[in-house]
Formats: sequence, C-alpha cells, structure tokens
Amino acid sequence: MVEESAPDRTTVATVTRNTASTITAKFQADNSEPVENKNTWGYVNVTEVTDALQDTAAHDVCAPFNAPVPNYRAPHRRTIQVKCYEYIWLIKYREQTILKNEACKRHRLNLPKDVNPPSGERYTYQGEFPHMGIIGWKDKEGDYIFMCAGSLISAKFVITAAHCTNLRDPSVEKPTPDIVRFGDRSIVPEAADAEFTVESKIHRIIIHPVPNYRELYRFRLTE
Repeated sequence: MVEESAPDRTTVATVTRNTASTITAKFQADNSEPVENKNTWGYVNVTEVTDALQDTAAHDVCAPFNAPVPNYRAPHRRTIQVKCYEYIWLIKYREQTILKNEACKRHRLNLPKDVNPPSGERYTYQGEFPHMGIIGWKDKEGDYIFMCAGSLISAKFVITAAHCTNLRDPSVEKPTPDIVRFGDRSIVPEAADAEFTVESKIHRIIIHPVPNYRELYRFRLTE
C-alpha cells in the first residue's frame, strides 16, 4: 500500500491563490461592476474624491462653497469602504474650503500671496461663529466703524466688555455704540460679507450694579 504524502504549505498557498484568481475572474466576467481586492481596500484611491471637488473649486473664489457629500455606494463595496471614501472626501473638502476662504479674502483685499493672517490667528469659515458680533459706532461721516466685539447670549441680549460701552475716540459721533453686526468675518468694509450679515440696533445698555472698567456689560437689542 502506497502512502500519500500531504501537500506542503507552498503548494496549498499556490492552489489557493490560483483558485481565488479564477473565482474573481469569473465574477468579473459575469458582473458589470469591478471587484476590488479585499486585501487592499484600506488603501483608498482618492482620485474620485478629488475629482468630485474639482468642479466646485473651479467656481468664483468668493461664491458659497457648500458641496454635498457624493454617493460612493456601489454593489461591490462594503459599508466600511463607503465610509472611508466619505471621510476622505470631508477632509479634502475642509482643506479646499480653507484655501477658498483665503483666496476670497485675498481677492477682496487685493492682498499679495505672501501676506498671511497675524500670528496665532486664522481666517474663519462663513457661519463658523454665528453667536459672535461686532459692535459699531457711527463716525462723523455717518458710516459705521467697528472697534469692539460681543457674544449673543440669548435672542435679544449681547454681552461685551465694559470699556466697549463708552468709547473715548474723537472719530465717533457719540461715545455709546449704535449697532451689533452678526455674520461678518471682517471689519474691513471692502472684505465685508454683506449677503450673510444681520445688523441689530442697540435698544439699551445694561450697566453692572457695581461699575468697573473690567466688568461685562449687556446690550439689549431691538430685534
């Protein structure tokens, strides 16, 4: 009686790979959708991610940039792969948004490319800080100038620093402020985001019971 020897590991591995290739080839022939190598799915090709942003980025530099997440679902993709594509797209989208905001700011201010935000600061996204407002005084020409900021704490109240309620500046019409503007990302008129801003008149300044230059005061808005 002849005893059969068991195949070595190399032979088994070769047969397994060949069988897998045959099954994959047959599946591809029977289906219109391609089969992704399940061993390399983690190395996502970002080509379709970046292509999805190309058309959006090509618009006017100051146009609103609100691109929806593309649909990366496909019959041959697992949910974890789809999510991977979506997360990569969101990272690229945020990067593109930052670049677009900076390009828009430079375009509006006509800044040279080597000029950057002050140290420790950065340009903000549109709508990133909706509760923040800039406080405006009327100058002697009737235009608003903004020299303080405040934060919306309820529908009709803004909190600010005490020194922002009595400005000692000869360029303004009166020492008390007139308005609070929300939604703007710059106090420079040429760079104002007029289409996104909301202005509210200051109805009353509520002073702290114990006045102090370092205290916080409140403004009551008219609307």
